[in-house]
This record gives sequence, C-alpha cells and structure tokens, in this order.
Amino acid sequence: MKKLVLRSLAPVLALVATAAAVLAAVDETRWALTLGLLVLGSAAGLTAESFRRTAAVRAALTRSARDQRAAARELTARFDGLAGRIDRLESRTARRVERVGDKTVGAAGLRKIVGEAGGGDRTLTRLEAAERRLLLSTERVRLEVQDVHELAAATSGLPAAVDRLTADVVTLTKRVPADRFATRDLIVEAVRNIDATLQLHPLVSARAPLPPTGGFAMSARNLLHLVTLVRDAGPTTVVELGSGTSTVWLGYLAESAGGRVVALDHLEEYADATTTAVAAHGLDGTVEVRLAPLTSVGLPTTDQPWYDRGALADLREIDVLLVDGPPERTAPLARYPALPVLVDQLADRAWVLLDDAARDDEKAAVTRWLDEIDGLEQVAAPTDSLVVLRYTRPGT
Repeated sequence: MKKLVLRSLAPVLALVATAAAVLAAVDETRWALTLGLLVLGSAAGLTAESFRRTAAVRAALTRSARDQRAAARELTARFDGLAGRIDRLESRTARRVERVGDKTVGAAGLRKIVGEAGGGDRTLTRLEAAERRLLLSTERVRLEVQDVHELAAATSGLPAAVDRLTADVVTLTKRVPADRFATRDLIVEAVRNIDATLQLHPLVSARAPLPPTGGFAMSARNLLHLVTLVRDAGPTTVVELGSGTSTVWLGYLAESAGGRVVALDHLEEYADATTTAVAAHGLDGTVEVRLAPLTSVGLPTTDQPWYDRGALADLREIDVLLVDGPPERTAPLARYPALPVLVDQLADRAWVLLDDAARDDEKAAVTRWLDEIDGLEQVAAPTDSLVVLRYTRPGT
C-alpha cells in the first residue's frame, strides 16, 4: 500500500520540487507560471485518480455482492440436490436391506452404493472449491477498500495544497504584463544586436577571429555606430579609455586610415589580454595598450580615482575619444573626469563617444560636460546606451 501511495504522490512531489528550484534559481515568471499550472494539473489528475479508484472499488463491491448472491443460490441448489440424493440413497439402501433381510448386501451392491455415495463426495468437493473462490473474492474486495481508505488519508492535504498553488498562480499572473513587455524588449534588443553583427563583419578584413561583443564589452549595435563613425572620419589619433573588443576593431580602422590607437586599462590582466588580441590580429604597429592604474585625478571639482594622467600626457590632437572606463564601481560619476582632463588635448574638431550612457551616473556626467565645456554638442545616436558628442574648439 505504501508503494501505491508513493506512486500516486510522486508526480506532485516531483513537480513541486522542480517549480521551487526554477523559481529560486531563475525567477522567470513565465516558466514559473507554466510550472505552477503543471503542478495544478498533476494535483487535479491525482484527485481524479482517487475518485476513479473509489468508483472502481464500488463497482467491484457491487459485482462481488451480485456474485455472492449467485453463489449462495448455487450452494443452496446444490445442497438441496445433495440432500435429495442422500434421501434417495437412504431409501434405496433400506429397500435392499429389506430384500436381503439381516444379511450383508453383496459386493456388487456395495460397489454401486459406494459409487453413488462417491458422487455426493464430488459434489461436496465442488461446493468447497466454490466457497474458497468466494472467500478469495471477498478478501480482494476488502484489500481494495483498505487501499482506497489509505489513499484518501494520504491525499487529504491536496485541497489545501491546490488552494495555495492557485493563490500563487494568481499572484504570478498579476506580474505577467510587466514581465511580458520586459521579455519582449530583451528579444528585440537581441535581434537588433544580431543584425548589427551581420553588418559589422564585412566592414573589416580580419586576420583572426574577432573578439565577442556584449557583456562587459561594447554591444554590437554601439560598436557598429562607432565603427561607421570612425571609418567615415578617418582619424589620425584615437584614444580609448578602457580596452577590449572595441580596441581590435578601432585598430583595423586606424590601420586603414594611417592613424593609431592608444587604449588605456587600469588592470594589468585586462591590458595584457588586449595586447595579446592585438598581436593576434597583427595590429601591433597601429595599437598601443597602456597600463594606467587609478590614482587621484586632482581636478578642481573632484579628486576621485581616475587613470594615471601621466599615461596620457604625450597625446595631442585626439580626433576620436571613446570613454568606456573606468568601471562604475570605482567611484561615483567614474567617467566624468575624461573630458575635463582631456579637453585641451582634443583636436579642434573631434568626436567624443560615451558607452553605457543609459546609466544614471553616465547621464549625470554628460549633463555636466555640456554645462561646463564650450563647443560641445550632443548629436543623435541609434541607442540609449551610447552618447555621441561633437566638439568644436571655440574660435576655430
């Protein structure tokens, strides 16, 4: 019986465990809703199974009662027939005794009487077999009734569990509209980045596999706009604050234009990784990766950590400045110092691009740049996460 209960409850237990794991690890509402509905379906199925088994037992009880009545009638008829035969046998024996008087009947007569009595023994044997079958049928019915009672006891908590799961599903359903739009936006963004990637690769003739976009690296959409702008501008000097995937792409463009790229990184491991990628593409003569640890920036308006200014002191006439570092965790408004430090080293006409521009700190940095630096104007960009600024030195 324990095995029966475990087999009945296994689907519900398995689905509840799966739903709890997925909700704890992923917090994806749509999958959570689906799992909740599956658990409800399993619980409903188990309840229906219990009802089916009860109905089956009731039917078995009805059939057993009918069989018992029929067997009783059969037993009565057979016992009546046996009693009649015994009466007839006694009468026949009495008549024979009368014929022979007090003498013992002959051997042939005895065999006939014993044969007739043997017929009664066979009838009794058949009746005993029928009685045994009836007892076995009754025992099977008793065991099935016991199974139903135990199953009912084991599943007695199902209604409350179903109520709780229903409440959870209702709660999740209320979250679906907002999550649906968020999921839609993610899908749209992924498709747009795939489209940008397909447009990117024909723009350069790579000599090795290009590093991946996205994640900590610049997205494919932003990189496509950067590559297109730099290709059209044909810059002599490109400075990148924060090295990585974009460094290799800028290297190919600068090589075509006869320019150079200087990329800074504050961590040695990332600087080394970018240097290795640059060498793999044969861009050593065009791209220079410099290690610039974070130190006090020493500006009148802020003394926050920023790249060691000594790593940039020799640079002049910067045509394109890509601000993609330091990371936001290093300080509030971590990227703000870029223009106050480098504005005097920009070419008379230059482009400034800021990645991750949808974040609050980057928005605040752009607002301050536009307020504090003359000759700076914002131009349209294809995404919210990239800001493009055009700089024209006053008086030129």
